[in-house]
Amino acid sequence: MLRVVGKILDIIELHKRQVKVSSQELSIRVPEGTGELCLALEVQPGVYGGKIPLNIPNVTRISIHSSPAFKREDQSIFKDDMTLGFDPSKLSKDTKMVLLRVEYLLEDRAFLDTLVQRSSHLDPQDEGDIESYWMTAQLKNLSVLQKAFARLDLRGVDFNVDVGVYEDIKTKIPHKAMRSIERAAEFIGTRDRNRLLRIMLDQRKGMDYVGGDLVKAVRELTDLFLPTRFASFLNVGLGFRYHMCVPGAEMIESILLAIPKFMTVVSRTDLSLEEPARDGILRYHRGRMRNRIEKIFS
Repeated sequence: MLRVVGKILDIIELHKRQVKVSSQELSIRVPEGTGELCLALEVQPGVYGGKIPLNIPNVTRISIHSSPAFKREDQSIFKDDMTLGFDPSKLSKDTKMVLLRVEYLLEDRAFLDTLVQRSSHLDPQDEGDIESYWMTAQLKNLSVLQKAFARLDLRGVDFNVDVGVYEDIKTKIPHKAMRSIERAAEFIGTRDRNRLLRIMLDQRKGMDYVGGDLVKAVRELTDLFLPTRFASFLNVGLGFRYHMCVPGAEMIESILLAIPKFMTVVSRTDLSLEEPARDGILRYHRGRMRNRIEKIFS
């Protein structure tokens, strides 16, 4: 992200006999992977030196307006082959200041780690039926950014929190139900006829959870951890907003239970020079989840 900005500023600096940077503003839309650099340029008097090419692959669009009238100066923009740029000699007569907006694609999302410090408590705060996860995001090197930019906005900064659900599942599924699930998984996973017979005999002893009842209970349990369902057990507040959740990579080891041991919850926040740090809180309503699991197997 800052590499693209640096390249643009280097090109302008090479043409300082034509234009000079008066101020610069930067806006980053992280989810879309795009940035917008706005430069206030003083048009230098005298003989113009010709076109200023912004020959950077990431640049997708530029626009120029004269200031303070904010009149469009489209006639000064050119596109040669794959190069966008502008020609100060094509500006309206007596123009002394222009606003150049450069839109570009972010090279990668790794820039966030160099620009933003993201931290959270390692262990959630236990409030009985609710687990609370505190989140903090703040700009790094704030004084440097304040000197470089008149305005800096970061929109949609992601913050990931892993919410553990394994204990809720393990403690609220009755022992008989879990044994039935384990036997069903063993039945599916073996081809030994004698072992299959033993499993069938054992399964008859646990008649509380067999056949369709077991399949229905497992399906309802699994559905609780679909992102759209699990979101109803979450609440994000303060300076953050909920975006999405996805199952974690580590799963409960069972053929029948396609359930993660944790859910990754993605929240988002916005940062700027005016608000360089934001705190947020993620609440997981664990008590409601346990009650729902208990009801499925009641």
